[in-house]
Amino acid sequence: MAAPLLARYEVLGELGQGGMSVVYLARDQQLERDIALKVLHDALARQEEARRRLHREAMAGARLQHRAIVAIFDASGPDATPSFIVQERIEGPTLREWVEQHGPPPFPEVAFLVGWELCEALEHAHGAGVLHRDLKPENVMVHSDGQLKLMDFGIAQIACGATRLTQTGTLLGSPAHMAPEVVDGLAADARSDLFSLGTILYWLSCGRLPFEGPHPSALFKRILDGDFEDPQACNPAVGNGWARLLRRCLAPDPDQRFADVGSLKAAIAAELEAIDWNEPDALCRAFFTDPNAFEDAHRDRLVHTLLDRGQTALAERRLSAASDAFNRVLGLAPDHPEAQAHVRRLATGSSRSRLARRAAVTLGLLGMAAGGTAWSLAARETGSAPSPARATGSAAD
Repeated sequence: MAAPLLARYEVLGELGQGGMSVVYLARDQQLERDIALKVLHDALARQEEARRRLHREAMAGARLQHRAIVAIFDASGPDATPSFIVQERIEGPTLREWVEQHGPPPFPEVAFLVGWELCEALEHAHGAGVLHRDLKPENVMVHSDGQLKLMDFGIAQIACGATRLTQTGTLLGSPAHMAPEVVDGLAADARSDLFSLGTILYWLSCGRLPFEGPHPSALFKRILDGDFEDPQACNPAVGNGWARLLRRCLAPDPDQRFADVGSLKAAIAAELEAIDWNEPDALCRAFFTDPNAFEDAHRDRLVHTLLDRGQTALAERRLSAASDAFNRVLGLAPDHPEAQAHVRRLATGSSRSRLARRAAVTLGLLGMAAGGTAWSLAARETGSAPSPARATGSAAD
């Protein structure tokens, strides 16, 4: 498709394209700044519903002014051709592309930071009456300065008093990230966005999506059944608190999820506070700016923090909390002798079957962790250690 000739915007080149639109790098000649120009494909621009969907995206974005959301500057209107949106230009890849280029986060705690940033964006959007309804790694941009930016509110639902503007009668969104109620054709609410966010956080923590299938019907059945592998079976470095949070986000019943984004954000804040990561926005930018430097700066510090937590819990006879802390140490440093010794003692001395089981699994995985991180150990078992139970979407631990 030829670049559109718009009087105010000088098209400089193509940035990318999808099923509905092409995104161009363009120059706003009036304000003398570079922008991203999102233009509907010619065939779709002749369809009223496609134009209105693009206009809904512009309306949703225009309501939102937040550092973690791509800004909308201008739009063509629902009846105009060519049909376009003018938005902030982001110099950087999508979160999906970033992970494909750099590899997954070095430890699950990094997902806490991503969760915090995306909760910040969603809290602002939900507060303005906007549901995203298509959260996925492809709709999160990573700016060159490390700032995450949520984009593409193309199927957003906008509450305007008694009027709710959204596509009806069609299943829209990304199947692997859809909440069960959306799959069932029921009304989405804020908890539907939290489910989709949970799929992103699980993906970052475990290295794969929670719901996969050979075809859409098998995938949707798993989503409706809450059939996903327990995050601690998938990646033993995932701590108890984070695993509970992921299970709760992915509960098939919306009433079992967090009631709103503020509640989820508070739960993530508690996880961050427990490891003394007190400036999540700055830490998140630091990670995405230079992941290797971030790992060098924080791995040993995190090991010491978790080891201290484990020793304190052990002294107070809080054996489950101690085991969790020491297991997380071994996820970061598999050869750590003090953590190994504590885990062995807990594995042999605990009368709690679940505690002993997780300690045994961790010890069995230690040998395989040599030369790599615990990330590569996801969902592998050794010896006679029982396999952790498959999650069923329950909020209970």
